[in-house]
Amino acid sequence: MINTLSFTAFVFLSAVLSSCRDSSTVTQPSPNPYFILKWTYAIYDSVANTPDTLEIHAIDSTRLPNGLLAAVLEYRYRTFADTVLASYDRDTISIYGIRSYPFPLLVFVLPFEVGRGWRTPYSDSFHVAAKETVTVPAGTFTGAYRISRIHFEGNFYGGTTYWVDPSVGILRMHEQWFVTITNARRNTVWNLLRYSLAK
Repeated sequence: MINTLSFTAFVFLSAVLSSCRDSSTVTQPSPNPYFILKWTYAIYDSVANTPDTLEIHAIDSTRLPNGLLAAVLEYRYRTFADTVLASYDRDTISIYGIRSYPFPLLVFVLPFEVGRGWRTPYSDSFHVAAKETVTVPAGTFTGAYRISRIHFEGNFYGGTTYWVDPSVGILRMHEQWFVTITNARRNTVWNLLRYSLAK
C-alpha cells in the first residue's frame, strides 16, 4: 500500500518548494507565491472496487539523516492515514516512506521538459512524454506535463502516468500493476477534486 500512497506525495511539489528553504543545501527555483494548503482527490481502486477520497497536507518538517530538510506529509483516506517525507535537493524531489530512508519511493527531476527522462537506482524509469491541457473536477489546467513511469518491485510490474501542473501538483494519476506470480492486476485512478491556496 505504501507504494501507491507514495505517488500521491508528489502533489506536494509546491509545498516542498515553498517550505524547504535551507540555502546551504538546497538550490531553489523561483517558488510559487502561493502555498498549497490541501489537496483532495477522488480515487478509484479496482481491487477495492469502491471510490474513495484522499486529503493531503503538510503537517510538519524534519531533517533527514543526510541533513536535508524534509516536509512531513499526511494523507488521510476515509478509514486510515499515513505519512511520507518529501525532500528537495538541487533539481530532485525525493519521497521517502517513514521506514524506507535512504531509498526513496519516488524521485522527480526538475525542471520538467518534454523528452527528458531519468532512472532511479532501483530500475524505475521516468519519461516526460508531453505537455497537455488537462480537465479534472478541480478545473482545466493548460501546460500540464504527462509523465510516464515504469516500475518493478519484486514480483510486481507496473506503469504509472501522472499529469502534473508544477504550480499545483498532480492533477490526475493512472497506475496499473501486474503481479507475475498470481496474474493479479490492479488499476488505480486519481483525479484532483479541489485544492486550497493561501498567499
